[in-house]
Amino acid sequence: MTPKRRKFAVTGQSPVLFPVYAHLIASGYEFSTQAELADFIVVGAEFYTKRNYWAEVDSIPSRPTLLLSSSGIYSDRATSLSIRPKEPLLEHMGLVVAPVGDRRSFGRLATLQVESELLQREQPCISLRPFNVYGPNVSSGCVYNLIENVNNAQSMFIHGSGFQTRTFLHIDDFLSIIEPAVYRLLHGRFRGIFNVGSTEETTINKLAESINQISKKSTSIEYVDFPCYHSMWKLPDVTKAGAIFQWSHKTSLRQGLLYYLESAKTSCLSLSL
Repeated sequence: MTPKRRKFAVTGQSPVLFPVYAHLIASGYEFSTQAELADFIVVGAEFYTKRNYWAEVDSIPSRPTLLLSSSGIYSDRATSLSIRPKEPLLEHMGLVVAPVGDRRSFGRLATLQVESELLQREQPCISLRPFNVYGPNVSSGCVYNLIENVNNAQSMFIHGSGFQTRTFLHIDDFLSIIEPAVYRLLHGRFRGIFNVGSTEETTINKLAESINQISKKSTSIEYVDFPCYHSMWKLPDVTKAGAIFQWSHKTSLRQGLLYYLESAKTSCLSLSL
């Protein structure tokens, strides 16, 4: 007897929503246009941060939910990070205390509200907070923007001094947590919030330098003011994801950039290496 194919539906927006959709299809899951009949729903949180999420979230059928959240909520700690010792960001640190005038504060608050409402439902919910995912089919983020600058023969635009540090996660590493999360969602009625990111830190200046080296370019760098307050560093604590899903990132930043630029070359959409 052929086992039943699990059905999933998608709603919302997220930079990683399409790669997750494609990954589930390739892994044998069946896409359903009727969310109420699906075995689980994949929700991109960004859609609800830009609209009337109080009404929109209520329209999501009560099904087991995989929420693609955002690590952007951690940036709101910029006012306090300067006086705190450097430490990895834990899931409970996503608190909205944004500086006055930070136009992104509503989006952060909305993301947390979406998480809270879905996690309080009777149906299980797993929220993944990806940190700076890059790679094929991810058309936003720092890596994507810098490579687009190079592709368009522009200077690479970097906010601030470029000495702020971040971690960057290749899309393949992010996708490797999806099936373990879905399994827990469907078989363990599990719920919780999980950071998903690399532990390899680099400055934005070094990231730009790596892109120049790998692409064999000498694109200039132009520094611009931050549009609002930014943290000087952001390092995820991924202990929970490792313990529950036995997950860790495998791809170094340099190797991930090589994969990314090679795939862009193959698809004739990007650099000539």
